[in-house]
Amino acid sequence: MTSTRPTLVRLLRIHHAIASEAWPSLEALADKCEVHPRTLKRDLRLLRDEFGAPIEYSRERQGYHYTREFTLVPAPFHERELLALSIAVEVANTLSNTPFPDAVRNALEKLQAMMPQADRAAYEDVSAAVTYIPEAAPPERLETVIHFNDLLDAINSHRQVRMTYHSMSADADAVRVVDPYQLYLYRGMWYLHGLCRLRNEGRDFAINRIRDLKVLASTFKPPEADELRRRLAQRFTIFQDAPATVSIWFDTETARRIKERVWHPSQSTDDHQDGSCTLTMTVDGVSSVMHWVLGFGRHAIPVSPPELVSLVNREIETMASRRTPPAALRRPRR
Repeated sequence: MTSTRPTLVRLLRIHHAIASEAWPSLEALADKCEVHPRTLKRDLRLLRDEFGAPIEYSRERQGYHYTREFTLVPAPFHERELLALSIAVEVANTLSNTPFPDAVRNALEKLQAMMPQADRAAYEDVSAAVTYIPEAAPPERLETVIHFNDLLDAINSHRQVRMTYHSMSADADAVRVVDPYQLYLYRGMWYLHGLCRLRNEGRDFAINRIRDLKVLASTFKPPEADELRRRLAQRFTIFQDAPATVSIWFDTETARRIKERVWHPSQSTDDHQDGSCTLTMTVDGVSSVMHWVLGFGRHAIPVSPPELVSLVNREIETMASRRTPPAALRRPRR
């Protein structure tokens, strides 16, 4: 029997079982930790040798106990570990409409209860120096949290879901049966990626737009996780389209900012003598790159493919034709 539980989790389980004065046997501890008795013996030695646990086996009671009062205290945290923990908590607190904020807070409370006072004080100092600014996200809704949990369960059990989904483009609800593959966070919103049985193709669904969700008994065979992540990484945004190699020129002022980030795994840059640069990427979806290019204003010019150049030019022309607000927004003349 193998276990995926981290060693520290097992040690905590063993400690609590022995400290409860229930006199657990080796077999009972192994079952509780879901490991082979040989692994459990190594854990007991680790508790004795590394943490100084006063563990003793009683032949009379046929179980383990502590010969004196003992509290399991982990080794002191390094500053980098405290910083990483602080950042993880900050990020989790911004993940609205998921079970993560409460789960992380509960885990942190348990961890802090085990920390020496010096580590708790150090964590408070470090956490006060770190702030994560979240992106715009949908308002919190209990239904969205429930849907998130149900989708996690469906993904892990490879079960199909039936949902009523509101399409923003059609501004209408539709019932879909989906093979749920992956949940991912993009610009403050959580999405489900899966195979839509209605369209028989991969689709993405914003979880906050799911009106109703039911996990079905029918199952499916999921794609390889590594291949799925690779495909998702090829996107530039959430929009799906045919793969295309795009090139965008950036002027001297913006080139420095472009080169300091990794915008896409496939990117490469060509530097020009005047300090400008050309960024080239192979992405899924030319239309999504269009909006990104327009965000740089006059500092960016699309070079290729012709489809991208045409999309950007048409968008600029449309924007220019709307330099005045619609009549409904104009103030009435007095």
